[in-house]
Amino acid sequence: MTTSLPDIANKLAAYQPRKAWWRRWSNRAAVTAVVADRPELGGSSVLLMRRSTREGDPWSGHMSFPGGRRDAADRHVYDTAVRDLEELMAQLDD
Repeated sequence: MTTSLPDIANKLAAYQPRKAWWRRWSNRAAVTAVVADRPELGGSSVLLMRRSTREGDPWSGHMSFPGGRRDAADRHVYDTAVRDLEELMAQLDD
């Protein structure tokens, strides 16, 4: 399946998140969807990361978008998403 970058942008722009009554009491998290236009591959690519493998972690070893749990220092979940993406990119540079 190939999807163009404009198609992805249109679908994201039309997305309406559901309001959850429990959200105020939950730990907030944020992820970043990094999409790159790759005409040489015939479409777009999405950056995913493999979660670390840890005993007792139900998501251990799963593939995911870069992201994580909101820290007290994060003013907004946007800050959470950017921080975690920067951490991942620093690991890729090493």
